This record gives sequence, C-alpha cells and structure tokens, in this order.
Amino acid sequence: MSKRATRLRAGLALFVLSWVPLAQIGIWAAGMTEPRAGQFRAAVWTVQFLVGFVGIALAGAESIRMARGLGWRRAPFALWTMFRTGRSPGGEA
Repeated sequence: MSKRATRLRAGLALFVLSWVPLAQIGIWAAGMTEPRAGQFRAAVWTVQFLVGFVGIALAGAESIRMARGLGWRRAPFALWTMFRTGRSPGGEA
C-alpha cells in the first residue's frame, strides 16, 4: 500500500471517527448528570473537533495533490480507486 493511500484512508477514518457520538455514549455509560456531563461533553467535543480537523487536513492534502497531478475532473475517480485498492495512480509512493 502506498503512503498516499494510507494518508487518505487515515484522514477519512479520523473524520468519520470525529462524528461518532462518543460524548453521549460516555455520559450514558458513566451515568453522569449535569453539570459534570456538560463539562465532559465539551471536552470530548473539543477533542473530536481537533481529530476531525486533522483528518480533513490529511485527506484534503492528498486530494489537492491528486487534483494538481491529474486535474480536477479525474481526481475523484483516482481518489476513490486509491482508497479502495491502496495503490496510488502511476505507482507513486
């Protein structure tokens, strides 16, 4: 698997992870009530925002690199192929 494909997959995985309702699951599992639940929720959402931002940065950097190399019209298909197969177009590492 190429490094570019790994970065794309990791970026998308981090972005998806940032949308999982971990705060609500943690509050439910621990049986928290306000105000502690609100503080916990704010802390988890802050971390999830940062994780999502890192994911967008990773996947976005690869998307822009692909678009510059192949053009904007061919980039979506090439990105999807790279995501599925793990190989970047042209065999680049």
